[in-house]
Amino acid sequence: MKNNCNEIYYKKIVIIGRPNVGKSTILNQLIEKKISIVTPKKNTTSNIIFGTSIDKNMYFIFLDTPGIEKKNNIHIRTYWQAIYQSNIIIMVTENIIWNKHDEFIYKTVQKTKKPILLLLNKIDKIKNKNIFLSYIQFLSNKFKYIHSIIPISAKKKKDIQVIKNIIKNKYCDIKNILDKNKLPNNSIKFTISEIIREKIILNLNQELPYCCKIKIIKFIFLKKQNKYFIQAMILVNRKNHKKIFIGEKAQKIKKYSMQSRQDIQVFLKKNVDLFLEVHHDAK
Repeated sequence: MKNNCNEIYYKKIVIIGRPNVGKSTILNQLIEKKISIVTPKKNTTSNIIFGTSIDKNMYFIFLDTPGIEKKNNIHIRTYWQAIYQSNIIIMVTENIIWNKHDEFIYKTVQKTKKPILLLLNKIDKIKNKNIFLSYIQFLSNKFKYIHSIIPISAKKKKDIQVIKNIIKNKYCDIKNILDKNKLPNNSIKFTISEIIREKIILNLNQELPYCCKIKIIKFIFLKKQNKYFIQAMILVNRKNHKKIFIGEKAQKIKKYSMQSRQDIQVFLKKNVDLFLEVHHDAK
């Protein structure tokens, strides 16, 4: 049966793995724009983040998930919901490290019987290539449900293109008719809030509990000035965290604001006035 040329198809691909293996960087490279925040700290992604890439009449819908560890079930319900909604699973690990968290994730997702692509990220850090080849052989022998093992450096576009080609060509039989009204999309406000949260995480000390929420209060386009006016609240869990987030003489919040504004201007392609406030989240 021939496809209706007016129909649009999609493949939904979930990106999973333990914290800090490069899932968000991979998502951003796959869709060729920044939508998921990337920091060197654990548990940066706190929501399921959608990104789409289009190839003719095929949508590739990628889902970036929170990092999962065996002892940490804080995101587990959202995490498994994304997995069971997907057609293909991309599992991300880093170089030649395979630990109990990777084992836990693999043993669970292989039960879904869905295609699993294993990405060995950060291979640029591996010096001994012989050990690396032995490691790939070990994975190939151990995990029969893995369909492809792909060594990559997420920062290199050519490696990302290999992933796209495999998804497009090897799984050409996997496709669903897309209801345009149900196409997942990150709102502009959500993306802006994620940019702000990224800058906060990057600037906080490692030992500080950096969980916070960002609430966009005002988002206005000023036609005469041809720029956006954005006011946002940083909601912290404890009152005594307010001073830490603001910093001495407001130096930290000024830094968040400046760095966030620069990235938001790139995202919106317009000048931006950004005002940030820190409040205790009483809920």
